[in-house]
Amino acid sequence: YQGKFAKACSFFKKALALLDGREWAFAVWIYVHYGRTVYALEDHLTAGALFDEACRIAEKTGVLAGRTAAETYAAIYALRAADEAAAARHLKNAIVYVEKCASPLETSIFYFGCMTIRLLLDKSPSESEALQKLLPENAKEYAHLGIKSAKNIPDIYEVEEMQAVLRSNFSQKDRYYASELYSKNKWFMTE
Repeated sequence: YQGKFAKACSFFKKALALLDGREWAFAVWIYVHYGRTVYALEDHLTAGALFDEACRIAEKTGVLAGRTAAETYAAIYALRAADEAAAARHLKNAIVYVEKCASPLETSIFYFGCMTIRLLLDKSPSESEALQKLLPENAKEYAHLGIKSAKNIPDIYEVEEMQAVLRSNFSQKDRYYASELYSKNKWFMTE
C-alpha cells in the first residue's frame, strides 16, 4: 500500500495545484480523498488539515458530495486533539449529511468514523455527554454497518480497517482448551 498511496498523494498534490486556490465545489472530494490517503499513511497532521479545508469549502459552496466524509474525519481529528465540542459538532454535521447524501461510500466512511470515535472513547473515557449520546452503539456494531453499506464497492480502505478491527476483536475472545473444559466440569462428568 505504501508505494501506491505515496504515488496517489503526488497526483492529489497536482490536482490541488491545478485548482490554484479556487474553491470549486468538487474540490471537496479532492481534499477528502487526499486526506484519506494521507490518513492511511499515518501522516495525521496533514490529513487533519486536509479534512478541515474540505469542511470549510463544503460549507462555503454548499456542496453535499464529500461533506459526510469530511465532517466524519474532522470529528476523528477533533477528538484526537481533545476538542470534544468540535468533535461533537462535526459528528452532528456528518449525521445530517449522511442522510441527505445517501452515498454508499460516504455511508461506509461515516460508520468507520463512528467506529473509530467509539474506540477512542472506550479507550479513554470521555466526559462529553454529547459524543456519548451521538454514538450509543459499540464499535463492533458500527463496523458491521460500515461493511454492509459498502458491500458492492471494492477496495475501500476504511472497510479493510473495519474488517481488521472485527478480526482483532474476535481473536481477543477467551479460548478454552479441552483440558480446561474437562477440569472445570470434571465433577459434573463423573456423576
